[in-house]
Order: sequence, then structure tokens, then C-alpha cells
Amino acid sequence: MDLSTALQMILDALGDSVAELDEPLGIIREECMKDPAEDAEEWKSKYEDLLKKYKERFVNLVTGDNKSGEGTVLPEDNSLTFDDIDMFDGSTE
Repeated sequence: MDLSTALQMILDALGDSVAELDEPLGIIREECMKDPAEDAEEWKSKYEDLLKKYKERFVNLVTGDNKSGEGTVLPEDNSLTFDDIDMFDGSTE
């Protein structure tokens, strides 16, 4: 059983008591009749475009080849030592 068949069975069981719900039921019917392959294809093309974009960005970052004219900015090395994080001074002992 698919979604449209289930909806039709529910409407048949309710009979004439759903006359005031024509607008919401129309929206549900339209959504049921949409082709899911259209949405899947749209998302697939968006995914492939973003994948290509981020692969190029990653390769450019790794190789240092930046075509946009901006220099590659690498984060500063702020390495911590044990002395930097050792806050115990023994004053409470």
C-alpha cells in the first residue's frame, strides 16, 4: 500500500463528514502526488556541486594553490606547555 492509497481509504471511511476539510486534504493530495524522484535529483545535484566545491577548496588548502588571489591563512601555533596549564601552587595545603 502506498501513501495515496492509504489516504483514499481514510477518505472513503470518513464519507461526507470531510467536506469542510477540502483545502487541507487538497494540500495532502498534492504532496502525495509529487514525484519523489524530482526531489531526489535536485538534492543529488546540490550535493554533487557542494562536494566538488569543497574538494577543490581542500586541495587548494593542502597544496597552497589559491586561485582566488587571497593568500592562504594558516592558524598560529599557540602550543601549550605543562607550565602554562599547571595552576596548582600549593598555597591551600
